[in-house]
Amino acid sequence: MENCFIVTEQSELHKDYYDYRENVKIVDNIVKGLMDKYNINTKWYYVDKFGFAIEPTEKDIESFDKMLKIPIENGIRYFKKSSKIHKEWMNLLKTENITVLRKPFVGFYFSGIYGKFKTRLFDVNDVLYCSIECDNVDNIECPEGMIKIKTSEFYKIVEDNTEN
Repeated sequence: MENCFIVTEQSELHKDYYDYRENVKIVDNIVKGLMDKYNINTKWYYVDKFGFAIEPTEKDIESFDKMLKIPIENGIRYFKKSSKIHKEWMNLLKTENITVLRKPFVGFYFSGIYGKFKTRLFDVNDVLYCSIECDNVDNIECPEGMIKIKTSEFYKIVEDNTEN
């Protein structure tokens, strides 16, 4: 069983989510500039406050293999701290005063959750929705700034906005 909600502007989750979405745009523009500058071909990257990683293409491997660490999950490779690309990424974060935000973790906005749980968080037409499924779902209170909706209504929104 799961509980589903509309997250209103009165919720801290609402602010945090839209701050994250704006941050993604800013970070993406900076990364694209860095990738263009160094002719990095991949479309897949991962960034955080610790470094810059890519899922390198064959051309990227030819060009940057000595600058990249060994692959981690799904072939993702971080640039070594000694590489000019890593150093430039870290400098860009500092000079642009950018903090890379992560998508808010829905579970932190609820109290009394225990055991395994699954969450969803997405927006459709500027309305933010979330759901939470957990062992004690019946004991979850509706947090301030959220409006509980029927599960069927939630799934209709999901279905209507899912690309085939």
